[in-house]
Amino acid sequence: YWLNDSNLTAQFSHIVLADHNLDLRAQRRQNQLQTWFISAQKPFFSFATAYISLSDQVRLPNTHEIFGDRGTSIGNPKLQPEQARNYESGLELTFGKVQSKSSLYLRHLSDAIVAESDSRGVIHFDNLAKTQHLGFEHSLTWQPESYLKITQNLTLQNNEIIQHQLNPAFKGNQVAGFSP
Repeated sequence: YWLNDSNLTAQFSHIVLADHNLDLRAQRRQNQLQTWFISAQKPFFSFATAYISLSDQVRLPNTHEIFGDRGTSIGNPKLQPEQARNYESGLELTFGKVQSKSSLYLRHLSDAIVAESDSRGVIHFDNLAKTQHLGFEHSLTWQPESYLKITQNLTLQNNEIIQHQLNPAFKGNQVAGFSP
């Protein structure tokens, strides 16, 4: 939707998951999840655009996380979908053949799926109760010709465990499987 040079975008999805519980074959497991996304974009001057977005997202466990890989990892059929609340704002600047994009984001995850290894080095997957991710991303692109584009990217991220289901002492630590 466009209003006075501002762009407003919204999306909503309803997901119903039903499967046989992989541990107890006689039972069925059903989840009803919603995802949504809303954002606003506003150009300033002829070279700058600012945006802000808010969303709830769901990530389903993949087959590797559920079933393992017959060697280096053990699957976990009890994994629940990851659910995230995301906040993001950014600025895009364009000066001729140079484009600069910066964004700041905050992400709260519930039931975060993480890979942890045991003393043998075997990886297993678990849901953590809550994690928080704070980050900054910057991209600088120079396109001197239509066939040549040079891009530099920078990502800084900090993540921590807010609440851990299996071991409350992990609270405040970095999340395993995510780059700091």
